[in-house]
Amino acid sequence: LISKKGIRIEIGLNSFKSAENFTKSNLEGDFLRILLEPPEQVLKMALETIDQIENHFINQKIKLPFLLHGFNKTCWDLLELAFIKNYEARIGFEDTLTLPNGKSAKSNIELIEEAQRIK
Repeated sequence: LISKKGIRIEIGLNSFKSAENFTKSNLEGDFLRILLEPPEQVLKMALETIDQIENHFINQKIKLPFLLHGFNKTCWDLLELAFIKNYEARIGFEDTLTLPNGKSAKSNIELIEEAQRIK
């Protein structure tokens, strides 16, 4: 799916239900990617959500790249998982205000530099 201005659309999903709703919608198009953004702040629960969504897309035979990111408490663990799984990733103040050591980040650049060290 491409907007009238030629912008490719990403599918933002935060739950298994949202993944089901997407596939039931029968939308077709040239989607950019699937954005996995589990809202859970307990890592184990966030990982379960990710597994459910990934498995749903495998079962539906939908092959799109994933971008994985977490929020606050899960941000850094999910960033590392994205690198391990060779998924696209992102980091910024919209995801977390702190560095992995718990200190406040001074800028988005500082978050990006830390992410590059993890990669």
